[in-house]
Amino acid sequence: MRRSLICMLVFAAVALFTIPAAADSLESDQDSQSDQSRQVNPAGQPVQGEGTAPENPGVQGDGSNQAGNPSVEVSEETVVTVAAVGDIMLVGGVRNLIAQYGPFYPFEKVAPILSRADLAFGNLESPLARGGQPTPHKRKEAVAAGKDYVFKGSPEDIPGLVAAGFDVLALANNHMLDFGPEALLETTAALENAQIKSVGAGANLAEARRPAIAVAKGLRVAFLAFSYILPPNYWATDTQPGVAPARNIKSLAPDKAGIAALQEDLAAARAQAEVVIVSFHWGEEKQNKANAFQQLLARAAIDAGADAVIGHHPHVLQGIEIYKGRPIFYSLGNFVYTPGNEPAKEAVIATLKFKGREVTEVELWPIYISMGQPQPATGSRAGAIIGNLSAYSASYGTRVVIKEDRAYLFPGADAPL
Repeated sequence: MRRSLICMLVFAAVALFTIPAAADSLESDQDSQSDQSRQVNPAGQPVQGEGTAPENPGVQGDGSNQAGNPSVEVSEETVVTVAAVGDIMLVGGVRNLIAQYGPFYPFEKVAPILSRADLAFGNLESPLARGGQPTPHKRKEAVAAGKDYVFKGSPEDIPGLVAAGFDVLALANNHMLDFGPEALLETTAALENAQIKSVGAGANLAEARRPAIAVAKGLRVAFLAFSYILPPNYWATDTQPGVAPARNIKSLAPDKAGIAALQEDLAAARAQAEVVIVSFHWGEEKQNKANAFQQLLARAAIDAGADAVIGHHPHVLQGIEIYKGRPIFYSLGNFVYTPGNEPAKEAVIATLKFKGREVTEVELWPIYISMGQPQPATGSRAGAIIGNLSAYSASYGTRVVIKEDRAYLFPGADAPL
């Protein structure tokens, strides 16, 4: 029901929206953060007021399944698909475009891909709030370089995320506290009101580390999210709001305490769900090769029970590794963004097909970002993006099967003998 409704909204939106002639660069347009978008849904109607929420069945925080009987046994033949995307930044140049064309504008070209999956997941890289105060001087070197970026989108953007089909969003990143705890908590409340689950941030450390449980076809899928990139005081504590850290905050590298915390969270998630997906905000910006810390954390997560690892933050594509039959996406690239260079415009949507707990297939949709919109790439452009991703993945021995304008992975076939 929900997916059919979304598809109808998609086609209505495509008919209503037009493509703008130009878009500003995200990083050169920080003043636009305070701009307010038109509060409309994809069909051009007013957004529901506070206290109401669009239908989004089957996504729960306690492991229950309102879409069906929670006691139903999940068959090993049940197939569930999860679509995963990269960084969603509804700020800067994108904020201007939303103000002009509406909250569905960034997603209108890719919503059909997201909506055909049973669940859709991405990284929301800024708070969506009206309140809060900007956090100054996140990094001394950034301030010195004149690049002390703090971002905030608007809660009026959330109907676009709903209509695009997102079920779960990761908030564990280095921008979620850009406008302080107030904006973070406003964001989590607004997403909850829209029946989009958030993960990786919260009112305290326990809440930030708690998995988000989504249910599709009776299969419980747990999502966890952690940030390795930690500006000062962005991490949650027992009493302070913040993000879930991917390492011991007293250490500059993953250590035994950090790995132990990851293992503990994965064990808790595994007790609540058949499938566990872990998201990390990590790596080095503009680098197509994952660093040693990324690989250490990813493999530790799978060793501890993760069924897939999804990475964000580098703002470019990085390779895919198949480890013990489980996929590691070191970076899916950008998604909604106004990048200033060609490598940053290349991304993929990864749709994971789960048969029971096993990832039997991954469909990779090459995406090119233009005018703040991710859109499916075709022809030579699709070939170039897939070729680059294949090259980045080659060092891991990952085999990519190319068919027309898409690529495919078969993790079980790539598992070590």
